[in-house]
Amino acid sequence: MNCIVDVYEVSDAYLILEVKDIKGELHYLNVDIEDYRAYQEGEYIQKAFPYLTPGQRELILTGITPEMWDSMFGE
Repeated sequence: MNCIVDVYEVSDAYLILEVKDIKGELHYLNVDIEDYRAYQEGEYIQKAFPYLTPGQRELILTGITPEMWDSMFGE
């Protein structure tokens, strides 16, 4: 499962991912097109998007932001 709701092509090399968190708020992340393709084909998110923070990758996977995580489970 992932929380990507839309993908916008910005150039020949980059995309913007529109990601919805569990509260329904939208977030936008810039990623490389080839990295996104690799992720769609089954590459682990850490390997596909090493330049995203762990919190950004968690948002894609679960819809939970770092602030929500801290609120639910502490720092």
